[in-house]
Amino acid sequence: MLHSLGEVGLDVPFDGPAAILSGGEQQRLAIARALLRGAAYVFADEPTASLDPTNRDQVIALLRRAADGGALVLAATHDAAVIAAADSTLRINDRQVTVSGSARD
Repeated sequence: MLHSLGEVGLDVPFDGPAAILSGGEQQRLAIARALLRGAAYVFADEPTASLDPTNRDQVIALLRRAADGGALVLAATHDAAVIAAADSTLRINDRQVTVSGSARD
């Protein structure tokens, strides 16, 4: 369970539009909202695209935290780090779907 935005690296008071945040801050805010609400599902489309390594790692940790908390996290990604953090993967290539167990095994 998430108790504050500080837990996701958003330590500044925030009462404005999300558009004024950086890409990494926006990603963390969106995932934090899902964690705060106890979302059963988190759908993430390229959640780490255009992020620096620090923000990428924070976003991956948040997605992992959501999954460890019982949420189904479905991410469309090309990022090997996101794939490596997954419990299982579906790869689509040339209209062929390949399912595998944990990418972390």
